[in-house]
Amino acid sequence: DSVTEEFEIFVGSAGGWTEDGKELPFLKVLAGRKKELNSWRTFGVVTEVSPDTVPAGAQIYGTRFLYRMKGEDVKARIVVQQLKTRTKANWIDVFAACPTSAANRILLWWSMYHGWTVAEGDVSTAFLHAPLDPGTCIFLRPPAEVNQGFLWCLHKAAYGLRQAPRLWQEWYATQLETLHFVRSPSDPQLYYRSADGALITTRADDLRVTADAWTLPRLKADISKLMTIRWENELGPDWSKFLGCEWRRPDIHHYQLRPQKCH
Repeated sequence: DSVTEEFEIFVGSAGGWTEDGKELPFLKVLAGRKKELNSWRTFGVVTEVSPDTVPAGAQIYGTRFLYRMKGEDVKARIVVQQLKTRTKANWIDVFAACPTSAANRILLWWSMYHGWTVAEGDVSTAFLHAPLDPGTCIFLRPPAEVNQGFLWCLHKAAYGLRQAPRLWQEWYATQLETLHFVRSPSDPQLYYRSADGALITTRADDLRVTADAWTLPRLKADISKLMTIRWENELGPDWSKFLGCEWRRPDIHHYQLRPQKCH
């Protein structure tokens, strides 16, 4: 019988620290790196290339790990260090629409008018779903902890890349189009489906969806087929964060909001 071995990932032997200099548990740091590198591999974010194959004069951006505690585990995220690098970028190349509170209020009013529930979802590693523009060639230097002498050729919208938010929004919009949603021309973060009246509003990788009781479960399942998403509880009496505020629905006829608390 054949045995499938787990793909070996080199995670280095250096420790990890938070941005304010706090040292994190060593074994949890290594586990966090492994999980992040495995996620990059699953999404096909990069391919390894020899430095000899990189064209002369090509820009090579550095990368690094960012660490934070998430519950009892260490969350490690690889980010491209392009934001601090001078590049000639057209404004439209990096523009991403900002969500508005109006779109959220319209969705909440629509759900209240029809007596529908509101489902909340969080897209995991959202940017890594989005491919780079065709013909784009970006080279990266792996983080020092895992650098083994090769470079990476980037294929997806990694965090820290200037155009990553735009690429994510454009990819996300095309996915909802396959489900027959139309993007509002006045508020690009609001999507409407005329067949059943379903509404979706989005803040970065956070979604709010409302539809009738028969449509909503199927719609959540359809979205889950298009992207890696974790569905939270439906908006109810407990406070939920969205657009810099906290919202809740004490009963089917009312919504309440308050400023988001700083901890």
